[in-house]
Amino acid sequence: MKQQLHRCARWLAVLLLPVLAGTGCAAISAADTTSSQATVSPTQADLTALETVVERLRAGNSLAIQQDDTVDIQANDRIAVDESGRGLLRFNQDRLLIEIFRDTELQVSEAQLDPEGFIFVRLSQTFGTTRAELNTLADARLKLETEYATITAPDGDTELLVCHAKAVTCIAALEGTAEVEALGEVVTVNAGEATYVFPGEPPRPALCSNEGELTQWIEDKRDGEEVPPLGKVVSGWPQEPCQTQAPPASTTITPSASPSLPLADGMVSIEGGRYEVGAAEADDYHTGVQEIELAGFWIDEHEVTNAQYQAFLDATGNTPPVNWPGEANHPVKGVSWDEASAYCAWANKRLPTEAEWEAAARGSGPEPPLYPWGPDPSADGQAYDLPLGDTYEVGSQPFNRSPLGVYDMAGNVWEWVGEPYGPVPDGNRIVRGGRYGLLRDMAYRQASEPNNQRFVAVAGIRCAADQVQGD
Repeated sequence: MKQQLHRCARWLAVLLLPVLAGTGCAAISAADTTSSQATVSPTQADLTALETVVERLRAGNSLAIQQDDTVDIQANDRIAVDESGRGLLRFNQDRLLIEIFRDTELQVSEAQLDPEGFIFVRLSQTFGTTRAELNTLADARLKLETEYATITAPDGDTELLVCHAKAVTCIAALEGTAEVEALGEVVTVNAGEATYVFPGEPPRPALCSNEGELTQWIEDKRDGEEVPPLGKVVSGWPQEPCQTQAPPASTTITPSASPSLPLADGMVSIEGGRYEVGAAEADDYHTGVQEIELAGFWIDEHEVTNAQYQAFLDATGNTPPVNWPGEANHPVKGVSWDEASAYCAWANKRLPTEAEWEAAARGSGPEPPLYPWGPDPSADGQAYDLPLGDTYEVGSQPFNRSPLGVYDMAGNVWEWVGEPYGPVPDGNRIVRGGRYGLLRDMAYRQASEPNNQRFVAVAGIRCAADQVQGD
């Protein structure tokens, strides 16, 4: 509660400051300017062209940005992305990311950094589609304005898709929460929900979004494929709120023909002992620090691949995942908790407990690092080079390796785990590690219904075992 009050106080302080002059904004008095300079400063921002054509428009001058090149961005700059381009707008070392899809134009109306490091960014989206991401550690607030709606992301750990055209503004929350305001009415959109606004109307009530369809739309848009307008996709979904899903049908498990113990090949041995889990500051996604005694166990060195999952499908006749097929050496994605558990049972293994998973990701000793590579969330910038739009081949990123020799526990795909070490809502399971385009620290706990398509669409598998052959 103290942290929330502190955050609100800083946000209120920023609101009371004059905004930078922009299109349609009132002039700032000399007295106000002096006051704002004493309390805030412009935040660092830059724009990278992921694909061309991307333009920065400043004071009537246009600068075309070549692919992979980066330029600085200031308040009142406009960004125009051609129908063949795509750009990435970064604020203060990736604490806030704005992915700008092809055929999009927006303006940075305001970007402020207060003395305590709090970021406030206000954007005006003229048309097109953007994806906004405030990372877990971000101390930031984003306000995105369209012609007839205002979208606010009040905190970190948020990911939003926003589209705007003359006929509709649409908003879909993939992570976190957003507030959508139009005509004085506000609708809250939580993760897994969406809404849209027509000109001259208040926002529609939040409806349940289709995570798989959203993920595929993003991937196709990035690949330059023809896709329907996002507003049409969102408004075409059933106009119903998210409901608790019925328990999934039982999954058929056909025992593997292999011996009762799995092979040690492809697995890492983790010694028994006391391991520290949790984070220094407890919140909705982290428990406080605690020590847990673990018996020795084995865990898969890599996430289960599509090729390995194909063998499971061939042997059992089970239904393929929702995202199928995939590249052979990439991690399988699109599996529910029950399907992940079924695969591990077929392989004479099991899902790792949550404590086992975190111990394998962070290592032993006091105050183990929060990331497999150490305490720096960016891995000295290497994490920023991981693919944003899809998975990568398992084990192909040498830096993404834990102190105990386990690969890709941060990103690539969410990983289902078994027995939790902290509280979990009734009927929920835990996924760990994040996924492509959305890394999470190794103490981050995400609860989900075991068949929730928002997570299933980007969830994979890593198995564990108490013993292996010859152990």
